[in-house]
Amino acid sequence: MRRITLRAPVTPDIVMNNAHPTHYSDSVEPRVKYILRGWDPGGGVASHRLEYRDVRIHNVATNVREFGGTRYNGTSIFVFEIADLCIAHLGHLHHTLTQSHLADLGAIDVVRVPVDGVGR
Repeated sequence: MRRITLRAPVTPDIVMNNAHPTHYSDSVEPRVKYILRGWDPGGGVASHRLEYRDVRIHNVATNVREFGGTRYNGTSIFVFEIADLCIAHLGHLHHTLTQSHLADLGAIDVVRVPVDGVGR
């Protein structure tokens, strides 16, 4: 199989990443200013609070299901606050959020929900 490399015409300032065996890269374009990993490579809990231009970003650590079971705090929901709008990107979420998750998320105006066709 031939590997194809695609590059966007503009390098983003911020990228989010998830360490899932089927879709992630640790080889991010060097000109990217901020790489927000949804997991802590050291095995702890990822924690991001970033203010960049007119955007505030924070994460809420969640679990990810993998072929070998559940990886606790293995991914994150990313929350973007722009002006009076709050957007949450659920990422690779395969479990019901707890009251603690919901409290950490706060009031959300728009939720981005990826759909991969795999049941819970």
